[in-house]
Amino acid sequence: MPFKVLIIGGAGGMGRWCAGLFKNAGHDVYISSRRDASGVARSLGVGLASPQDAGDFDVVVLSVPMDVLEEVASDAAPRMRPGSLLMDLSSLKVKPLEAMLRHAPPGVEVIGTHPLFGPQSDFSGRTIVLVPTKRSVRWLPIIRPLFEEAGLNVLEATAERHDMNMAVVQGLTHFMYVAMGRALEKSQVNMEEASLFKTPVYGITKEMLGRVLSQSPELYALIQSSEHAREMRRAFIEACIELNSELEEGRLEDFIRDFKSAATYYGDTGGARERSERIIRDYGA
Repeated sequence: MPFKVLIIGGAGGMGRWCAGLFKNAGHDVYISSRRDASGVARSLGVGLASPQDAGDFDVVVLSVPMDVLEEVASDAAPRMRPGSLLMDLSSLKVKPLEAMLRHAPPGVEVIGTHPLFGPQSDFSGRTIVLVPTKRSVRWLPIIRPLFEEAGLNVLEATAERHDMNMAVVQGLTHFMYVAMGRALEKSQVNMEEASLFKTPVYGITKEMLGRVLSQSPELYALIQSSEHAREMRRAFIEACIELNSELEEGRLEDFIRDFKSAATYYGDTGGARERSERIIRDYGA
């Protein structure tokens, strides 16, 4: 049965993606935005509404930056009617879910989501994380199939498990690339000259560096805000200092030992080498 959906922040990239997903599933979709979103609404074929209209909707999705999510939730959630659902699309889950549960009245259900892809991606076969709460009994069996029927792989997790793994998957990965970019900048590396000497691994790494640096620095800064991400950054910096000391002091045997230790911890390095060969072949095509 179709239901009414309001996407707050629906003019942004992920908001537009979410609007399209619900609309394609046959639901009655509206978006709101702090800027004029009439053109976006027309292009998507959806309606316009305001957060103050949240009580008129079955589902309200918060597609807003994490640093304003609580402010938006405190405005929209108390207006929602019992039996409706409040969701978000945030890259972290512990604090956003705490805020939504705090502001949603009794009888309003809450589910966290995190699409593990960007709005420009072909999302078929991609993963979206669903974080149920103690208040999601009615809506979870409705929302999960909706995502699955759209071609998404659904992974259910607790907020803590999600944020702990995102500290590695996003926090550490982004930090490594931004640090590499700053090192190249500080060293005044001639990027065009270096590319003349590129190995396949450097070429792919350089492209991934550019991909990360093309994203929103504001979003990536907020992703670094979790305690788990702080712990991963500390571990990364400590590892860099340790390895650098071994090389600076000529302790090559210690560097080799730590190299082998990291490889053992990683596990299937042989399989990774084979899989990455396919990436290299595609890159060179």
